[in-house]
Amino acid sequence: MANSEPPHRRSHAAPGFTALGGPGGMPGPGGDFSMMTWSVRGGMVLSLGGELDIATASLVTDRVRALVAEGHVRIVLDLAHLEFCDCSGLRALLRVQRIATEAGGWARLSRVGDMIRQIITLTGLRDVIVCYDNVSAAIAVRGTTVERGAARS
Repeated sequence: MANSEPPHRRSHAAPGFTALGGPGGMPGPGGDFSMMTWSVRGGMVLSLGGELDIATASLVTDRVRALVAEGHVRIVLDLAHLEFCDCSGLRALLRVQRIATEAGGWARLSRVGDMIRQIITLTGLRDVIVCYDNVSAAIAVRGTTVERGAARS
């Protein structure tokens, strides 16, 4: 899968936000933040950009709940454009996994930046939150769980 963005993806910015930030393109309460979803064969992709923090974490879990309610239980979170994540954001990533798993699916992370990877490692969650190099790799793994040693970074 190419890293270019599909032309059919939909922006799901928070109320009062554009895909570039807050009203008028200015940073919102959590700084710049955007969410976009699109479908791929085998699941849905939720791309996050900007800052995932206390002001934006609930937007992510709410969006995943909506996707699951629509029947989309295999979700890849593309974090290529995520610049910041605090403990609330990390908790949201864990909630997203739980929401998808409880619905009989899964949630996986792709294109995770070095800073977010470091947070995952330092908090001891490397075996809980599995990071894939790209969306295709995350989709390609079969089943709802990942076996130790599976292709991941």
